[in-house]
Amino acid sequence: MSSVEQKYQAFLEMATATVSKLDPDGVFHAAVKLLRRLVDLNYAAVLIRDPEGDGFQIQMLEIDAPNPVLTKYVKVPRKGSIAGWVYEHRESLLIPDFGNSEQFMLSTSKLMQGGLRSGCAVPLMVRGRVAGILSIASRQVNAYTTEEQTFFEEVSRIVALAYDNATTYEQLKRVSRKLEQDNFALQEKVRLEQQYQLILELNNAIASHLNREELFRSLFRALHRYVTFDAASVVLVEEVKRVVRLFVVLSADEPRHIQLGGVHHPPTAADDFNVFEPQLEFPLEEDTLGQYLIQHKDIVLISDLRTGPRFKWFTDIYLKEGFLSVLIVPLIVQERLLGGFNFASREAHHFDNTDRGFLRQVADQVAIALRNVLAYEEITRLKNQLKEENVYLQEEIKTEQNFEEIVGQSRQLRKILRGAERVAKTDSTVLITGETGTGKELIARAIHDLSPRKERAFVKVNCAAIPMGLIESELFGHEKGAFTGAITRKNGRFELADGGSIFLDEIGEVPKDVQSKLLRVLQEHEFERVGGNKTIKVDVRIVAATNRDLMAMVQGGEFRQDLYYRLNIFPLHLPPLRDRRDDIVPLVHYFVHRHSLRFNKDITKISAKAIEALEQYPWPGNIRELENVIERGVILCEGDTLELKHVATALSSPEGIQAKAKTLEDLEREHILRTLEETGGVIGGPRGAAARLGINRTTLNSRMQKLGIRRSGSPHQFTAVSPMESP
Repeated sequence: MSSVEQKYQAFLEMATATVSKLDPDGVFHAAVKLLRRLVDLNYAAVLIRDPEGDGFQIQMLEIDAPNPVLTKYVKVPRKGSIAGWVYEHRESLLIPDFGNSEQFMLSTSKLMQGGLRSGCAVPLMVRGRVAGILSIASRQVNAYTTEEQTFFEEVSRIVALAYDNATTYEQLKRVSRKLEQDNFALQEKVRLEQQYQLILELNNAIASHLNREELFRSLFRALHRYVTFDAASVVLVEEVKRVVRLFVVLSADEPRHIQLGGVHHPPTAADDFNVFEPQLEFPLEEDTLGQYLIQHKDIVLISDLRTGPRFKWFTDIYLKEGFLSVLIVPLIVQERLLGGFNFASREAHHFDNTDRGFLRQVADQVAIALRNVLAYEEITRLKNQLKEENVYLQEEIKTEQNFEEIVGQSRQLRKILRGAERVAKTDSTVLITGETGTGKELIARAIHDLSPRKERAFVKVNCAAIPMGLIESELFGHEKGAFTGAITRKNGRFELADGGSIFLDEIGEVPKDVQSKLLRVLQEHEFERVGGNKTIKVDVRIVAATNRDLMAMVQGGEFRQDLYYRLNIFPLHLPPLRDRRDDIVPLVHYFVHRHSLRFNKDITKISAKAIEALEQYPWPGNIRELENVIERGVILCEGDTLELKHVATALSSPEGIQAKAKTLEDLEREHILRTLEETGGVIGGPRGAAARLGINRTTLNSRMQKLGIRRSGSPHQFTAVSPMESP
């Protein structure tokens, strides 16, 4: 479960735990019990205004160990105290270290005497006033972050409502005792009891729902026992999308009519409520009701829709259905309007103002529940979107390839890894070249894993595997209706890689009409989706790879020259396996071990003849071919030793025989390079490579030129140049 889901689960548990408490102490201790599961908490207290002075006193307290300094009913002055600051500013206060807080020494000195070092104080807001201060502290310095401070603020709203309910209940009991003694206003007593009973029922009904339909159904099922109405609806004001949406609640017994079991007739136990979402969506600019609620944030009572204020579509819909009076209650969280729930009656002047205070109290609780529902729906929507659009990312997570699988000890491989390590620390574009199967993707992954972007996405795109007509959409995304089949908007791979790296494999296969758009991303870090006109900015590190000669493609007009130079900032060339034979044996042992585990076999040895045959084979398919040969050999092997016969079939295939005919030149090149390395790069003279090889210096120079052997920058080192790198 994600941290966001844990948070909302905590809110639900908090609501369930607190609404069942009928006394303020019970509310407080239930909240502290849950907080102890979530954060480091050694002290918690609720401070209220001192009825006999200008300061505060500790009304409720929980502390790990008894302390004579910190006890219940201790009085705290208003001036210079933490509680006074929170009360005056109506904001929470986070103090990472009490020892460094000179401004509040009056409070922090007593807390430090009690062994506490850091804490947070949050106002308990009830209908716009500070009902108390919730104080939380720990024996650890820097125990709470700003994120946890925000979490405490969210918790305080639930605690404040529950605390207010419990306080109301306490007041109700006092009033009840007085009414019983005086035998006065018995009807008011019944009404208060019904209200509180409804509040408890409403809390229990909505606290466990993370689905809007279930929330609406539970809300109106409970309210219908207290408020008589013929129809109900919920209006959601979505300020970000600038729209207003209407949800209508219908009774199951008459689903075709907007009424709830008849006029003034409360539903029986058999009745149920269905929530319908008709296609009623209006631009906020055209919705006068939504604008009025945003501006005034107050209950709206229209006693007669025929003569009262008109709210365009809202008034028209209700009049058309035969309703004459409506009561609209806004739903507000942190001064943000979520919408409102509405009651309608077929009688004019059906509703009055006597229930305004009670309905505001109900609305506070419903608004928090609705806010949680909307947030949960948004989380669910984003999770589903990621599942739909990032399937390939999930496959990447499951892959067994990673930086640790780069196996080898040859000089060429070490040189490549040093280059990858240097460039990884920058944001420079990297172009990896080499034959198919040489491990270009592993090097690209290594660059990403060694870079500052390693915590973000590594998105892989095989340009050769995407149909020609879809590659632009895959890279840059498309808008709904951009082409036939584009039924929804789709984010491209560059958007998904924002903040991370993108690996463009087989970059030479990108069509030329898409290359210009790719060049713009490289230069300006921006693009538009197919069929869209909105410019999208991205921060992406590009690693490209190809087995083709891009410069030859440039000269042939197949590849843009400017794009080539933008890609070729830091080139890395992976030599074929036949040119790094020192890596064959380590790779063989690695693949034998890997596939032995995979097939549940215990192969611990490889015969010398098998090793010799594998070393002499030219490997036209490079490392990928080597792994396939070993996998086949492990399947055929029945004992603990991989023999020549297990790999001979693959090595004697027609492709292998054809490739073996070319190995004489490869072996000659390898032998000359080894001799040059042994002589320190000296060609002539009695101790030079020519003398060791038993040929003239001019003959050796001629053979080196033919075999593509040249100095690699240092006068003492030589390398074999592939045709792609030859001038």
